[in-house]
Amino acid sequence: MVEEALVLIKPDAVRRQLIGSILHEYEKLGLRISHLEMQIATTERVEAHLTLATMNMSMIFMQKQVTF
Repeated sequence: MVEEALVLIKPDAVRRQLIGSILHEYEKLGLRISHLEMQIATTERVEAHLTLATMNMSMIFMQKQVTF
């Protein structure tokens, strides 16, 4: 099974030119970078991402609840 993850690098890390070092840490763990894209996060995009992430976490939590 292939799993995917979204990695967001904060603007201060970009300003400090740490992108390569951060990606290198993932590669050292054996992870493969399949797509790389640099975007400026708009308020609308951030809100949509956080809403989706919250919904996903809620679904995972509901699936793992145990009834006594």
